[in-house]
Amino acid sequence: MTTRRQVVTDEQLGKYASKEKELFERVRFGIGGVEFGKTMDGLQMLLENRFPITGGTVPAGSPAKVSDPLKDYRKIKGLTIIGPKEWEKAMMSQNSDNLNPLGLPVGWCPQVLVSKTPKEIAVRVELAKKWGTTVTLFLDLPKVGDQDTSLLNQYGWWGVPHDNLGPGVVRNDVFWSNWFIQNSQDWARVASVLQPVWKIKYELPSWSTRKDWEKQKQVVAEHERLTVSTATSDTLFLNMMSIVFGKKLRPATYARTTTIYDGLPLGVHSYDEGVDVRGGWHPEFVDGDLGVAVEEVL
Repeated sequence: MTTRRQVVTDEQLGKYASKEKELFERVRFGIGGVEFGKTMDGLQMLLENRFPITGGTVPAGSPAKVSDPLKDYRKIKGLTIIGPKEWEKAMMSQNSDNLNPLGLPVGWCPQVLVSKTPKEIAVRVELAKKWGTTVTLFLDLPKVGDQDTSLLNQYGWWGVPHDNLGPGVVRNDVFWSNWFIQNSQDWARVASVLQPVWKIKYELPSWSTRKDWEKQKQVVAEHERLTVSTATSDTLFLNMMSIVFGKKLRPATYARTTTIYDGLPLGVHSYDEGVDVRGGWHPEFVDGDLGVAVEEVL
């Protein structure tokens, strides 16, 4: 009597099934540069055991392996990265019947080179540790397809439905605020940036707390290269962190931004329900957890 040898475990089969489904959807909707012809060639080589799974050399004429331009940055311990790959993930719907609700073309996200070397970025990470904070290398975009990255459109993509607005067309569980849409605020209709740019986002440095708004602006100016984020850019950052990494930043406090409404600097934080934008902290208010949205434009 012979016994059937189990080649793979159930866990491995589950991972395979997940990847198989992902590949099917990417081919179906043309997401992420996945082309039908090259996919079929690759699958045929796999079936013929001509495509190396681990090690080896890719045979001549096979699809070229696309290298990750951020691979050296991803090796930096303590650095979070939100780049083109993460943007692509954020704009894919959870609806398997319509993964690409915005109709984004293949390769829609700009491939922007980081102007600082991995060594220079690593220095920022170490500096942030001294400040008691974390660092994210963040690709800030002016548009996704033909839609700008305004607060209005961020809600349109990822909005939690309430007050007769929403839900978002890509996700409906990320961005809570919509009061500025109902109030028709001009600053809610402006893109996060004018052109694609890499930023370093510092999450609430310790030196930015226990100060009123005026002192916060002063202390940021004392640090070379650093500026204060707008509410639009800071909200975009929090939304992306929630979508890509499942992290809800600032669940118990705000970070002030340079966007002023009714005489108050708008603050950004996270509810359980989603990211929130409001002017709740008065400029003179001082708190040990209340910081400022600090960034460095590269």
